[in-house]
Amino acid sequence: MRSIRIALLLLTPLLLLTGCNKAKSIIAEAEATYEAGDPVAAATILERVAVEAPDASEQTLATLLAVRWLGEAVEATDDVDQKRVLLDRALEWEPGNPRTAAAMCRLELDLENWEAARRCVDTGRDVIPPDRLERFDQLLARHDREAEEAVERQRLLASEDPADWRRLRRRHGGSMEASLADEKLLEASVCEDLFRFTEPLKLKGSGSPEGWGDRLGRESDRSGQVTALTEVRDETDRLATSLSETKAALESHGVVEGEEAVQRSLLAAYASLERPLQRLQRAFAKKVYKVEDRQAAVARFGRDLSELVVDLRETRKGAEETCDDLREQWRDADSR
Repeated sequence: MRSIRIALLLLTPLLLLTGCNKAKSIIAEAEATYEAGDPVAAATILERVAVEAPDASEQTLATLLAVRWLGEAVEATDDVDQKRVLLDRALEWEPGNPRTAAAMCRLELDLENWEAARRCVDTGRDVIPPDRLERFDQLLARHDREAEEAVERQRLLASEDPADWRRLRRRHGGSMEASLADEKLLEASVCEDLFRFTEPLKLKGSGSPEGWGDRLGRESDRSGQVTALTEVRDETDRLATSLSETKAALESHGVVEGEEAVQRSLLAAYASLERPLQRLQRAFAKKVYKVEDRQAAVARFGRDLSELVVDLRETRKGAEETCDDLREQWRDADSR
């Protein structure tokens, strides 16, 4: 037995030397492969050190080289799946490597794999450099806030309460949900769609009825008068159709609480314009007519219109003021 023990003691240094030489040989082969431009294959060769020379001191060097070469391969590729594979291999070599752990978390964050990134950060919290860890935590916190805001936007948009749509627009203006809320509010609220119904009551722009009488007055010969009357007739029909369509849209428009008076006052304004317009249309509808009769009808319409101007202006002003007051109330309610 004593002789066996002595033999083992003499054999151990020889085995260590053999293992050391084997490890050096493997590292030399790996370095040659790396120099040939294949760092991934070189790192694969180094895996043999742990198998063929597990007790060699060169294991530390093999780990250092493998991690470094795999890191270079990560930097050299644009394939994100390949990056993840290489980083995983590097972490197998050295699980606690700060640079590799941070690179893996950065990859998941860049790809917006939020749960994987969170797990990566939590796992590497003790090894990732503090400055990078702080940045990663900031990115995750920002994502969490954005996710919460997305849930709130969806909840407010799905609500049947216009007050929630206004909150959505104020809190998350510029978002897709805010744009959809705008569309819903335009359908549900007269005040949100007010310009559509007050602007036509100004009777301004090309073909405005305020200029019809002046246009006829500038024509001195009969031919010019007939032409001008034909133009006025066509513009009368267009105006009557436009006002009738706008009034119908106002009648069927959604109204939120407090807007009922606005809708009624605007409908009354449109109705007040219908009567003189219909009279003028009847004058133009006669197949047998005198130019003077149609001129008189246009003049009468002008007088009727001048009597309505003040009332129309007051109606528009009243509607705008009421809607301004309602908007103020809505803002106050949202701030409470």
